[in-house]
Amino acid sequence: MKRLLISSIILLLSIPTFAQLEVKEGSFKEVPGFININTEKMYDDNDKPYAVLKIKTENINDKQRHELVFQGNAATFFEIEYKVGEVWVYLSYYATYIKISHPDLSSTEFHFPFDMKPKCGYELTLVNISAIIGDTMIDCKYAIRVANGYEELYIDNQYIGVYPLDEKQAYDYNIPNNYVEYIDSFRNLAVKGDPIAQNNLGVCYYKGAGVEQSYEDAANWFKYSAEQGNAVGQINLAGCYFEGKGVIKDTIESLKWCRKSLNQGLAGAENFYGSFFCHDNDESIKWLTKAADKNCAVAYYNLGIYFYEQDNYTEAFKCFRKASENNFLAANVYLSICYRKGQGVAENKAEALRLLTYAANKGTVEAECSLGRCYYVGDLVAQDYDEAFKWIIQAAEKDDTYAQALAGHCYENGEGVEINYKEAYKWYMNAAIKGFAEAQYCVGNCYSKGNGVKQNYSEAIKWYEKAAKQNYVKAQTILGWHYSNGCGVDTDFSKAYEWYAKAAEQNDLYAMTMIGVSYMTGQGVTQDEKKAFDYFLKAAELDYALAQYCVGLCYENGNGVIQNIFVAKRWYKKAAKNGDKEAEKALERLGGY
Repeated sequence: MKRLLISSIILLLSIPTFAQLEVKEGSFKEVPGFININTEKMYDDNDKPYAVLKIKTENINDKQRHELVFQGNAATFFEIEYKVGEVWVYLSYYATYIKISHPDLSSTEFHFPFDMKPKCGYELTLVNISAIIGDTMIDCKYAIRVANGYEELYIDNQYIGVYPLDEKQAYDYNIPNNYVEYIDSFRNLAVKGDPIAQNNLGVCYYKGAGVEQSYEDAANWFKYSAEQGNAVGQINLAGCYFEGKGVIKDTIESLKWCRKSLNQGLAGAENFYGSFFCHDNDESIKWLTKAADKNCAVAYYNLGIYFYEQDNYTEAFKCFRKASENNFLAANVYLSICYRKGQGVAENKAEALRLLTYAANKGTVEAECSLGRCYYVGDLVAQDYDEAFKWIIQAAEKDDTYAQALAGHCYENGEGVEINYKEAYKWYMNAAIKGFAEAQYCVGNCYSKGNGVKQNYSEAIKWYEKAAKQNYVKAQTILGWHYSNGCGVDTDFSKAYEWYAKAAEQNDLYAMTMIGVSYMTGQGVTQDEKKAFDYFLKAAELDYALAQYCVGLCYENGNGVIQNIFVAKRWYKKAAKNGDKEAEKALERLGGY
């Protein structure tokens, strides 16, 4: 099964959620029998009596409770006491409202619905709402939502997965809205041996967030975390070994760390194992389903790809929709395809565009690239190179390989941006070094033409061969030309024939015609005019002008076929109509049309 690259390295953060404070509706009430039992606090200096507000807390850890700040109208608060799971606030008689805030997090205000009675106790509940299961998450870089004994992980507003809570571990820092502000906290805790902070610091290095990007440093911190048994650090380290980022690529080592994480029930590890280490589809589906049952959005996405490749569009659509609903917005790209083609759902091009645009506007790189391509080719929307380039360059700058190749095309051809061959070469190269065949071919063209880089036929051949070995037909054809013409390499008709033959197998019409030339001349292959004619005719019948001219020559001279001037003229006419100048000359030689 094909897999989205993001599913290979999970990049999980395992830190508590960003607090959003709220007074629980209906929680403010007078508590019968509760009075101010601390007689030393019953009166202020002006002999004013007190009431006591007992604030219960939900989903707020002990450190957060002690960092809460209380404010109110003038002379409202005199003293605060912390008890187990509660905060007691002694209020003056004239208190009318309370503002509760946290130095680094959010705040909430609550106005008392009636006057506080002296010597009486009142109660309200303060809630960290982002730790409660709900339909949506607040906008933040990373968040973990707690529900039913599991932590649901979000990265860049995208749902990543679910994994069990470890109640033995308690951490004193919160979700960063800005890496830079928290990088020192991560580092301080990491060097003291905190495995969660070590993993988080690794994520920062991996993404280049708050620090200079370094896969090597990322892998080192993931390893420190993993060796202490942290499941999240283990799967991140597995991803590094699998991709060879920061460490030497080693699938055996990757599998070792994946299994360690898998044994702890991490949904991300189940998805990773099901995606890359299963021996057959049944086993893969078993693990992906297990992860999906824990609401792992990436697993839903990968299941969707499996069903899509099996042409089971109904099940694929369900999985992609589930992934999207859990904020894994890369799934919107496939949802868009399903709506556009009517696969597993009624055709709806407006919805296809809406889903793609929504995900792109949320910064989802796959959607940015796909939307850019839509504008580039005029699919779902009117063709608009300016709009296309806007989305393509955003995705390219986020290291999307296909977008980088498209950005190269835009710069080379002046589509949505001024022609700039150096920029074109740069973006083609970014994609080429990652193995993208089309980009490798384009880099070869840059060297061959001297566009954006010094002309160098040897370098051109090197990049053409990289693309050709991946069966990229244009590269195979142009290699045939270079070997037959001795451009950048010694003339070698045998090698020319080999590359032309590979391209001809993919129905490249020029390559078919050149195979015909090889058989006609006996260059690189035993001469055989009948085979030459057959190749010419095959390409000519597909309306290829050069081949039509060659068929005309064969009939005119009786090469590989019985001589027939009338039929020769007919083929020359076809070729001339398709723009072949030599065919026009041949017609003039034979007495015109």
